[in-house]
Amino acid sequence: MVQLTLSEFISESKQVLDKQREELERELKDKILGFVEENILSKINISNPLLQGRVKGTSSLSEKIIRKRYADRYKNNPPKFVSELPDLIGLRIVDCQQ
Repeated sequence: MVQLTLSEFISESKQVLDKQREELERELKDKILGFVEENILSKINISNPLLQGRVKGTSSLSEKIIRKRYADRYKNNPPKFVSELPDLIGLRIVDCQQ
């Protein structure tokens, strides 16, 4: 098996993420944000909460692969890397008190 170069690993990882993006964004919108609103925001003492969510962008993916040396850890398996990425989906709750 030929080892992927760093550039190839980054490129393939971005392709994997792009293919999954629509499904991930739908799941974020349809399931995750609703769950957080119903089960967390309704139980905490924030008068005017703002809930934000995002799927990791491909531009920040490159930097993270290099900084965390993910190409070395995941060798020839960009799909596994993307599926195990700890911050693939991010949530933020902001207290917008006025």
